[in-house]
Amino acid sequence: MRTKSILFLMTLTCLLATTAHRALAIATPQQSCEAAVEKASGQYGACRLKAESVFAKTGDATKRGDALAKCSSKLSSGFFKALARYGTSACTTNSVTAFENHLTECADATVAAVNGTGSFASCGDGSVDLPGELCDGADLDGNSCTTLGFLGGTLRCTAGCTLDTTACVSPGALATGQSTCSDASGATIACAGTGQDGDLQRGAPRAYVDNGDGTVTDLGTGLQWEKLDDAGGPHDQDTQYGSAAALAHVAAVNAAAFAGHTDWRIPNARELRTLVDFSKSQPATPSAFSYDCSPGCSNVSCSCTPSFDFFRTSTAWAPVPDNVYVVRFRDGELYHQDVNSSMYLRLVRGGNA
Repeated sequence: MRTKSILFLMTLTCLLATTAHRALAIATPQQSCEAAVEKASGQYGACRLKAESVFAKTGDATKRGDALAKCSSKLSSGFFKALARYGTSACTTNSVTAFENHLTECADATVAAVNGTGSFASCGDGSVDLPGELCDGADLDGNSCTTLGFLGGTLRCTAGCTLDTTACVSPGALATGQSTCSDASGATIACAGTGQDGDLQRGAPRAYVDNGDGTVTDLGTGLQWEKLDDAGGPHDQDTQYGSAAALAHVAAVNAAAFAGHTDWRIPNARELRTLVDFSKSQPATPSAFSYDCSPGCSNVSCSCTPSFDFFRTSTAWAPVPDNVYVVRFRDGELYHQDVNSSMYLRLVRGGNA
């Protein structure tokens, strides 16, 4: 009897644990609606391609039209069932027509690629038609040196479909980013009419593009910067380098052709100082260099800038040549340190600063 009781309790405990586990796994209305719409979309795509497959073999346009109409009807049915079951507040705001148009375009592109009348969109096809493409060949997507804030010059497109501003003419010093003003006592006041930096905001506007490959391009200077992360690899924000280690790191990054380039280098003092945003502190950098930094994040998904120690430059300090200029992004100030001291490092390439 005692044995049966123990077995019963063990079984009951297992069932309760399983129930608790399932309870934790219950989807929200938003998740359920997303799943339902995605399922209906997948079924529509499969249905449409099946109809095209039959048409490719038979050439019967009437049957193709009837089959495609049934596909459309099934998509609408699945879409509206999801909205009715989970509520419009939990579901996508895009219409079923928008979904059908997008899915039809994908299916038609697949058919064209198979029968030789078309090809898939790609970087290098001469058209800006993929997420993340800033340009493609001669297609600059309406951009030019002047629209990006330069005085003029020739905007080009790289082989990786990112904008190359190295042949653009720089408009001069960058704006500081400051937008506040103060009175004689240091109290914050409205900027209008003060003639202070926050009022006039002189200088070239700041504009950055995240290239999606662990780098950021400054459209004002043409410089392409390495993003730092917290992933423990070659771009980790916590790594500091002495002089020899810094040069070895540059060589290793170029040997690996980071982001498709082999001309990475240590920035000079003027270049590194362009990353200072005087409207911020800890770190005093534009948001492109400080967002979503968390343990384990990669420089594709986050951007890190440690604040309290120095970043190395390649510029020697004239009074003592074995010192180099350094920047501390806690406050954006320029200092100097012994060249062999361990310091943070952010690599750069290109540019017309």
